[in-house]
Formats: sequence, C-alpha cells, structure tokens
Amino acid sequence: MNRTRSFGLDGKRRKAGYYKRYFLFFIRENWLILLFGFLFIFGVWIGTSFIGSFQGETLDQLLILLNGFVSRREGQEMRQTFLSTFFSSFWPAALLFFCGFCAISQPLIALVPFFKGLGFGLSASTMLSIYGSSAMGYLIVLLLPGTILSTLVLLFCCKESLGLSCMFFQVINPLQMPSEGTSVGDYCVKYIIFTACLAGTSALESLLFQMFSSYFAL
Repeated sequence: MNRTRSFGLDGKRRKAGYYKRYFLFFIRENWLILLFGFLFIFGVWIGTSFIGSFQGETLDQLLILLNGFVSRREGQEMRQTFLSTFFSSFWPAALLFFCGFCAISQPLIALVPFFKGLGFGLSASTMLSIYGSSAMGYLIVLLLPGTILSTLVLLFCCKESLGLSCMFFQVINPLQMPSEGTSVGDYCVKYIIFTACLAGTSALESLLFQMFSSYFAL
C-alpha cells in the first residue's frame, strides 16, 4: 500500500514537473507575443477607463458615431461588411509590414496593439454605457470573435516586424555584430499568410453579421 502510494506521489510530481517545464518553455518561446498581447489588453483597459471621464457632449458624439456604425452594418450586404472589416485590420498590418524595413520603428510597432486595444475598449465600453446589457450579445457574438482572431494575427505581425526591424538596426549599428534573422523573402511570405488569415477573420465576422445581426439589433 505504501509503495503504491509512493508511486502515485512520484507520478504526480513528475506530471507537475512536466507541466511546469512546458509552461516555462511556452513563455520562453512566445514571450514577444505575450508582451504584445499585454499591450493590447492594457489598451483595452485604458479605453474602458476613459469612458467615466467623458462629458455628456462627448458621449453624444460617440453615440452618433456608434449609431452610424450600427446602421451601416445593418444595411450592408455581406460583401460590403467583409470589405469594411478586412480593410480595418489590413491597414494596421500594412503599417507593421513597412515598419519591419525601418531600423528605428520598434516603438511604433509596440504602439499598434496598444491602439488596437484602445479603440476596442472605447467602442465596447461606449456601447455598454449607452445601450446597457442589450449591447452585450452584440459585442460577444458579432464583434468579439473577429476582434480576437484579427488581434492574434496582428500580434504575430508585430513579432515578425520587430524581428526584421531589429535585424536592420544591427546592420547600421557599428557597436553590435549583426546576427542572423528572418530573410526578406520569408518575411514577405509570412505577411501573405497573415493577410489571408485576416481575410478569413473578416469573412467570419461578415458571416456572423449576416446570420445573427437581426437577433442583436441595438
């Protein structure tokens, strides 16, 4: 009985050690993605915190903008929703693509996920403050899935752009030996894949609006 219990405890310790090593390996391999994800979440938090400081006139202007956004989405065909959603995510990705070829664009790259989160936080908190709980389903079903997926793609864009930008910085920095990094060809191929992923997330969001927007009308 004692031997069986000891085997059970050893097995639990080995399993716990395995999970710990895997967790540390995951953090080590993906720390840049996690850092950019933190910047996005920080932007969402800042955006939601701003709502409490807005005056009535500012909220009225935001209400006009939101009503315009909602009414346009409700009146759009699926193709129009796809294009508007795709280009809203494509332009930040295009900016990140060109930032990769600039040796000093690292701060700008870090700001992209922050402002993405800031915009979503402002929009979501404004909807909730104006429409109340009736906006919850609209946000969760229609906006949140596409936002999460497109943000994940942008986080990988940030990682690749930062890597190429740092490689160019090492080339022009006489105090640092240049190290091997991502080739420009591989960089462009990855961005083609990222663009295809953004098109997929836009298609998903436009499909959700087509199928469920009538159930969550504001």
